Amino acid sequence: MKYLYIPTTTLNFNNILSTGSISPATVYSTRRFGYNKFEVVPPNPYQNTLLLYDRYPIFSIVDAERDNHPLVLRIRADRIFEGIQNIRDVQAYDKTIYLDPASTEFIFDSPEANKIALIKAEPSLTTKFIDLYQSRMLVANFTQLDSFRWSLDILNNVSDGSREAALKNCENDERINRLKGFATGYILGAYKSIDEKAARYRSVLKEQRNDISAMLNDPSRRNSDAPRLALESCLALDKFWTKEGVGNRRFDHEHGDKIVNDRGQIGALIDGNESDPKSTLLLRRFFNMYCITTEFVGQLDEDRFNVAFEGAKAIKNLMGSEWENSENQEYINDLLNNIKSGSPFEFNSSSSFALKSFAAFVQKGDDLDKLETYLVDQGIGDFRIAFALWGAMFGFSKIPKTAYNLPALRGEPSYMKKMHNYVHSIVHGIPLSELEEKVSKTNLPTVSMITPDGEASLELIEKIQQLVPDAERWIPSIAEQLKGDWNGFISWLKKAKTADLGGRSKGKMEDVKSDVMRVVSNFFSGELESQTIPPKQPLLNLNQQIKFWEDLQAWEIICNAVPTRHHKELKRDLDWFQSAFKNPNDEWYGWQNKEAKSRISEKKLDHRTNFDAIEALVGLLKRKLERRSRENREFLTESEIERVRCLLSGRYP
Repeated sequence: MKYLYIPTTTLNFNNILSTGSISPATVYSTRRFGYNKFEVVPPNPYQNTLLLYDRYPIFSIVDAERDNHPLVLRIRADRIFEGIQNIRDVQAYDKTIYLDPASTEFIFDSPEANKIALIKAEPSLTTKFIDLYQSRMLVANFTQLDSFRWSLDILNNVSDGSREAALKNCENDERINRLKGFATGYILGAYKSIDEKAARYRSVLKEQRNDISAMLNDPSRRNSDAPRLALESCLALDKFWTKEGVGNRRFDHEHGDKIVNDRGQIGALIDGNESDPKSTLLLRRFFNMYCITTEFVGQLDEDRFNVAFEGAKAIKNLMGSEWENSENQEYINDLLNNIKSGSPFEFNSSSSFALKSFAAFVQKGDDLDKLETYLVDQGIGDFRIAFALWGAMFGFSKIPKTAYNLPALRGEPSYMKKMHNYVHSIVHGIPLSELEEKVSKTNLPTVSMITPDGEASLELIEKIQQLVPDAERWIPSIAEQLKGDWNGFISWLKKAKTADLGGRSKGKMEDVKSDVMRVVSNFFSGELESQTIPPKQPLLNLNQQIKFWEDLQAWEIICNAVPTRHHKELKRDLDWFQSAFKNPNDEWYGWQNKEAKSRISEKKLDHRTNFDAIEALVGLLKRKLERRSRENREFLTESEIERVRCLLSGRYP
């Protein structure tokens, strides 16, 4: 198999993994989606052309101000179909290269560069491909690598291409971004959809919750426990119905579901869960007539009326002579007037699921989470059309990792891979068999992963058995998972449930798991230290276990996880928590306070883990959310709190 090597920098890591592609630098400042800047490096210095090498180029980056490390992408040569120019051992290419895990590896020059890149990726909501590429992130072994020492004279006969040639493909890239966004949005919408009955129950529960909250705020009822108990029941039921049925309407191409790409347009959309063919026809028409050519760049509050008006034209075109004086015309006109002048609009006055999904997107589509909440509030549990519209209009690059990685977070990483491979296949015309193939490690003799060998695995298991005897039942499952790479194992352990671990432990599940995590984290730090060359100016000391409750940079990790309007309050909560968690006499967490309210107070500070601290903070935020819900006041949503948990767990293992 022939490979090509693209030298770049870890500063582009988030950029590349937000779209799954790499382009000439000039493209980023011109295209209307994704990152608008791309850092060049000495062996890839040009603005209009990407350089690819036949062998791994060893180079260095002099940049004392930033965490800027060499990064090389290794891709299969057959993934570049046309237009590549061969100049000695250097290939020049002026188009976007779309990557996939079956044919691409990210090669770092040190374990620390890998670690820092992953840390920097945590706060980014659009860096969504980390989980898919985790096993394809490698560390170069320069003693075995087919490499050469790069020098400037290698480029003596190589010059930059024309800007016009590089930019002529921008329109095609934008179409691909919208097509991928449409397909991914539709499939995620199907996956997240809940039973219609569950959506109706949640809608009714919200009305009841608001009524009860108003009663609680009535001074004449303050001494009554009945409203408070009723509100607690509503919150418990809402949590139950939130989870009920998720994943039951999934899009499954292996059982006949299909999205057909007809030269950049949606030629057909076949879904076994669709009961109204007119809905999918309307969705296709709107995408083909408007989405793929729109000037919309992600500011719905500025373009709301234009988007609604173009949708109205697509609906009118579809209905033909049946449009005039119809209920659909009245519904859409009311929607347009509502946007234009604030006149009344009754969302549920239409019986058409497609029209209501369109109206929901136009009204509440600024944010994917809020769009979902609004649909459920209106009793709609089917998110396919609304999410597809969001993906098509905002583009694939804007889809957040909290949505894209949801199947993996719910214990179904294989479904996330299937979703990615299917969308990549239909958009780029690559057979699924090529995207699903397993690349044997025998094909990768030139690189080494940070992988636990058999001796290290046995040592870790012995430490767990010795230090956490209550975890004895979990040892077989842990041993099996240790056959993979460290990062994959730690990610699995963080998310593992009782059944995944082999049954109930002798002690409390939470306590035993946190003790195991502490042993694993300490052991992992030692393994990483033995493979790491200390940097000249490190961002942080990776050889020490960073304690979340002491890290002053924790706010930088989570600030992008929540809306700006909540920043001040969340920062205040975080500062209070970090102080209280290490206060021995705190009323919640103090280990010397016998009346402390949190269970973690039973552990002294030096026995607590980052897992303990993160769970305690999440508990604090969830209690605050419940209190605000009772008071009918705004706070973080559950999904935003889970986003905080996800970012902190990745940063503080």
